[in-house]
Amino acid sequence: MSERFVRFARISSIFISCSFLSSCRGDTPESAADTGARVVVAKYFDALAEQDWETAYAQLHQDTRKRMDRAAFERGARAYRKRLGFQLAKVFIRSCNEQGEKAIAQVVLTDEAGSAKARYHEGTVLLQGTNGWGIVLPGNFGQ
Repeated sequence: MSERFVRFARISSIFISCSFLSSCRGDTPESAADTGARVVVAKYFDALAEQDWETAYAQLHQDTRKRMDRAAFERGARAYRKRLGFQLAKVFIRSCNEQGEKAIAQVVLTDEAGSAKARYHEGTVLLQGTNGWGIVLPGNFGQ
């Protein structure tokens, strides 16, 4: 092949790639505005790590608090931590996607060292209520 043809092919491929990328840019949906669900997730799991039951309980959705009083929550939270099998110390929020009045958060819980053996992935549902976002615990929480 001639050097001229190779140069033309390179320039053409660059032009086509740039055209493709610029046309895709407009198709990317904008992420929804963060209305506070991520903050509630962080407060809740940080409070679990610190064994601050009062703060953790305050992050629960109003319906969860109606079916579970503070003492029952603390018992469940202690059992939850024990089942992790490691000393919960760090919380990493991988994502928190708000979709109207519902949000789904993906969280990674680790020990102080962040070791791979002491790592737990948790999915959490939040609902927006009259007092803002709140964590919805499953019916079998702490069992």
